[in-house]
Amino acid sequence: MCLTLFNAMLKAGVDAHLIVLKKKCDYLIDDSTNIHFLFDDDKVRLYSVFVQKRAASRLKKLLKQLGSFDGYFSNLDYSHAVLSRTELPNSFFVVHNSIEQTLKMHRRLGPIKYWRKRRAINRLNGKELITVSEGIKQEILDSHVITAKSITTIYNPIDLDELVEQSNQQDSEVPCQPYILFMGRIAKQKRVDNLLRAFSHLKSEVSLVVLTSNLKKLNKLVAKYVTDRERVMGINFKQNPYPLVRNAKALVLSSDFEGLGMVLIEALACGTPAVSTDCPHGPNEILTGELARFLAPVNNPRTLAEKIDQAIGYNVTSPEILEKVKVDHVVSQYLKLLDL
Repeated sequence: MCLTLFNAMLKAGVDAHLIVLKKKCDYLIDDSTNIHFLFDDDKVRLYSVFVQKRAASRLKKLLKQLGSFDGYFSNLDYSHAVLSRTELPNSFFVVHNSIEQTLKMHRRLGPIKYWRKRRAINRLNGKELITVSEGIKQEILDSHVITAKSITTIYNPIDLDELVEQSNQQDSEVPCQPYILFMGRIAKQKRVDNLLRAFSHLKSEVSLVVLTSNLKKLNKLVAKYVTDRERVMGINFKQNPYPLVRNAKALVLSSDFEGLGMVLIEALACGTPAVSTDCPHGPNEILTGELARFLAPVNNPRTLAEKIDQAIGYNVTSPEILEKVKVDHVVSQYLKLLDL
């Protein structure tokens, strides 16, 4: 999302710079003078308040060299912690996930992890927030976990032309047999266990492809929940996943909660039906109108399986959400916040 927005800003003639906390890159990036890293050590402990203060100091030093900017946008907890310590004007903090659900999950992980997460979220108090879905915005307004100075919803951007072009590329890992696709982390939030349970209830003769960066974790879940293991294929993280998305019979999201659910939008952009749990927040803002029939209750594998069976063979035509995520439209919304 950050790279897409950054590149689109540059294309629009904006003097945009991308500042990354530590030098660990999963995505290929151009050798751009506009990309900066605050730490070369990719093992630096960003949860440490001491490290966050050092990062804020390095950020201010870097900005002195680069000159002043009209606005600053941070994404995710550690970036929020660093930017909030600089007290720069026109700073905006992008919230990508349900705050209530995240806190609930971290409470179960133990007091230290919960305290760290709560401390990170508290940094958003009194700040100007951007939420990636209306659901997150409403939750913040209703819950009073934090009080924002302002809240604006801007969906994550997608370069639709580039995505379609990438989806048409050849990929030898695209299976010959019909398959459904899961794309994402093997994390508790994503409930891949429920997807595997749903897979065993499918009537359709399809395989399941799981595109993730943790195949070891996936294999443990497959061994636990799937009898016919040969029908489940794990594929490691790819720079271009879109040929897999385009050729899938359906893409499935089985999460307990989300911020938006970008994979659903990417699937629809490729013309692939998308099925999701109706979790907070995002899926019911993406799968609207006729597509709402492919929303299943959270934690209900049998109904999720029924929705997958119904989606296979469905013809996707002009989903409303695609207009809202067009990269030029999103860039204009960001610039509008800065009166540019």
